[in-house]
Amino acid sequence: NLSYAYSKLNDEEKELYDVIYTAIVNYEEGVTVPTLDTERLDKVFNCVSMDHPEIFYVSGYRFTKYTRGDELKRLAFTASYIYSQNERDKIQKNIDTEVDKILANVYSEATDYQIIRYIYDTIVSNTEYDTNSSDNQNIISVLINHRSVCQGYSKTMQLLLNKLGIQCTLVTGNVIGGESHAWNAVMSDGKWYYLDVTWGDSSYNNTDGTKSDFAPDINYDYFLVTSAEIDK
Repeated sequence: NLSYAYSKLNDEEKELYDVIYTAIVNYEEGVTVPTLDTERLDKVFNCVSMDHPEIFYVSGYRFTKYTRGDELKRLAFTASYIYSQNERDKIQKNIDTEVDKILANVYSEATDYQIIRYIYDTIVSNTEYDTNSSDNQNIISVLINHRSVCQGYSKTMQLLLNKLGIQCTLVTGNVIGGESHAWNAVMSDGKWYYLDVTWGDSSYNNTDGTKSDFAPDINYDYFLVTSAEIDK
């Protein structure tokens, strides 16, 4: 199972996860969820988002409480969509075309390391870091617009490696100084490592998106590193 967040849930949460995921992909509204706990709903929605970078068309969710007197009877879930179902399907075709082009260059005998390195290099080489880019919280920004920020870089890394059968998950947190950031944890040849494809792109270092004269085009300082190394 490539869905890391799902694997960490208990059985009740997994049931909720499946209901949320099905509701999202089918554009269902007002779906009754198997919980009355809004914190659990939030946790599990975030797990679905974390596991599924291909859900580029959702920005959040809302819920409705149904009560009888003071007693909460049910919660109804509706995702917040940034694209209609028709728009999603058109964009998806373009994404599939770009993904197929990238994956076509992976040969069957490649090791995990070689595959991860190829995907890392491909994303860095074809993307400019741009805080003003549209759709920069999802995979459209990298695969179609080629301009993104950390969330777009990391979700695209996850999407491509998962399609190649390599376990890769999104990690979010804060860097020293407090700025929020996203990167990946990835399984390579049986061991977990971290990688930060955003920091692998030298255009990240220059806020105007240009390459530094002194920085290499691709930086491997944050490629398949241990917890101790990335903690620094």
